[in-house]
Amino acid sequence: MALTENNNGGRHKAPLELWIRATFLTLGSIIVTMLGLMFITFIIGRVMPIDPVLAIVGEQASKSTYDAAYEQLGLDRRSISVCALCLGRRSMVIWQITC
Repeated sequence: MALTENNNGGRHKAPLELWIRATFLTLGSIIVTMLGLMFITFIIGRVMPIDPVLAIVGEQASKSTYDAAYEQLGLDRRSISVCALCLGRRSMVIWQITC
């Protein structure tokens, strides 16, 4: 009577190899989730009818202050470039926190 056969030719994976694979899969899942959440947050922020510059500088701010904040937030650029800029800034902050 034969015991169950291994499909991989009798070779068992080392615990370290399994651990490394599980770690990379987990990190990949976390990265994809964080990018998705940042993208959804960005889209919601762009679709909301509230003026983000006015919320930051206040209603009594001068025109030059409003224009400076508008450019600094990247609202004078196309949405896709602002999204890339936003993701870049957030990744730098995450990198600085972890190191």
